[in-house]
Amino acid sequence: MFPINFDPTGALSGEQKALLEQFWTSWIAFREFQGMKVYFTQLITYRCAIKEVRYGYNDGAVDKVFALPAGDPADPNGVPENAKIYMNVPAKTASMSVQLTYVDGTQSETRTFNAPK
Repeated sequence: MFPINFDPTGALSGEQKALLEQFWTSWIAFREFQGMKVYFTQLITYRCAIKEVRYGYNDGAVDKVFALPAGDPADPNGVPENAKIYMNVPAKTASMSVQLTYVDGTQSETRTFNAPK
């Protein structure tokens, strides 16, 4: 016999990180409804893998932080009832850039998302 080490937290964050990298085109979504809004639903859903979400408008630096609720390993993909899932953005926003810092310390590429015209 030999021991098998298993880190459930590491496995969860690793799987979520892989999904985030694979489906990066869905990290945020723009919506025009009583002003321009940006939704962070996918990032909230996979937040157990994310340490920090940084973003910037148009071609600016990713120097702002969108706070995510704490990850919940018991319900890792659940969206907490009181979670802030969107934010209002300036009407003249042409694009947003987003970069993730993962719980393992690595960072994603900075991804740019164009607002609808």
